[in-house]
Amino acid sequence: MPESRQMFRRVLIGALMCGAAANCTRGLFVAPAGPGTPAPEAASAWDQASRGCRDARSFTAALQASGRVAGTRLWPIAIQAAVTKDQSIYLSASASGTSLFVLAGTGNRATLWLRREQRVVTAAPGEIMAAIIGVALTPDQLLAALTGCGTRSTDMTRATRHGQLLSIETPDARVHLESKASVWQTRAADTGAFIVEFGWASGPSPADLWIWSAPNQQPAASLHLAVSDGEINGTIPAGVFQVPAAASTATPITLDELRNGIFWKDRVPDSERPR
Repeated sequence: MPESRQMFRRVLIGALMCGAAANCTRGLFVAPAGPGTPAPEAASAWDQASRGCRDARSFTAALQASGRVAGTRLWPIAIQAAVTKDQSIYLSASASGTSLFVLAGTGNRATLWLRREQRVVTAAPGEIMAAIIGVALTPDQLLAALTGCGTRSTDMTRATRHGQLLSIETPDARVHLESKASVWQTRAADTGAFIVEFGWASGPSPADLWIWSAPNQQPAASLHLAVSDGEINGTIPAGVFQVPAAASTATPITLDELRNGIFWKDRVPDSERPR
């Protein structure tokens, strides 16, 4: 990978998904294999596990993120996030008190504004995420992950038991449940495009998420999100999802430029390059 592309990934991928480095190296969740056995309790277990997230229309939170993408360890970033089921998204990232970027948009059209570089790219948010981290996370998929369901549709089409886990199949994911203190919770979900594992504390939504790109997908991604101040279906002012006015003077770039990071060449002094 060219140096400019590596540099771009370290900065921008880190800006999207980076934080508590101690959680970067968690091993990939391995789904149970085999046909499993009948699970007559699955419907009630799934109802309990998805009760807090099945009607989620929006989610806001403060995120701390970390991970590894294409073999590069990412650096600590704080992200203020808001996502909705109707594809609206707002991510504002900063590191060491310096604002890095804003990703904002509605109706499946978003603009990523790189503040320091004064560059913008406009596309579907999933395309922007795919260009940066290789995982095409759409706002509603991110909403489903952050709220703990792991699936955009909670309609159960099939269920099997695998030891202590119940595997629930929905139209867009396979979700694995486990019982903790006689309460069913989501343990992990596989959408085909990515795998997410949940870490629960005492709140109604997960306190930690680990997200991996699908096996054999390149670039390989392993990301951790620590979630605080999460709120489901809170009031979000419409202006939150509007691109800041200052972005209108930024230089447009293409998704390919975003993906390849070619515009970083000769623009970042050695002293400012992440190590």
